[in-house]
Amino acid sequence: MKRYEYINSIARGGAPLSEELLDAIFNFTLLFSMAEHRLMRENARTGLAGIYAKRFVRGANLEQEIRKVYNYFTNRYTVGASHKYNLDDLCHHDKKSRVFIEQTIQKQNPNEHEVAECVFRIIIRLRHNLFHGRKWTYNIQGQEENLLSACYLLHRILKNINR
Repeated sequence: MKRYEYINSIARGGAPLSEELLDAIFNFTLLFSMAEHRLMRENARTGLAGIYAKRFVRGANLEQEIRKVYNYFTNRYTVGASHKYNLDDLCHHDKKSRVFIEQTIQKQNPNEHEVAECVFRIIIRLRHNLFHGRKWTYNIQGQEENLLSACYLLHRILKNINR
């Protein structure tokens, strides 16, 4: 059996999932699991994203990495006709995160803490939607860049705390 063939045999709708997308899901799952264990006291919650931002961003010299991922997510959730739909879908029942993310990305110059909290909220929402099935509504299409951006930052944070 080819790599991931068993996944594609049960995935619904559309074209088969690419190996690149499945690799991104695999890497995101592992990195988030490690981050949740090491950084979030095994209890990742969007309501605690501000605490994660304070705890792991200050003094970590990751401002550029966080800003890079923030810029990607800002573009994703503000450009184009479907941005509101994307943000609504991302946050689903989490109105507080939706409001915080939207207010932050609409600010002219959000501070470092707001940017980090916004990114943590988005990454936690991605994880929640992936693990609870919401991302499968569209056979997880269009999520590869989201997952890769999250992986990039989670890897950098984990690498930094291992020093």
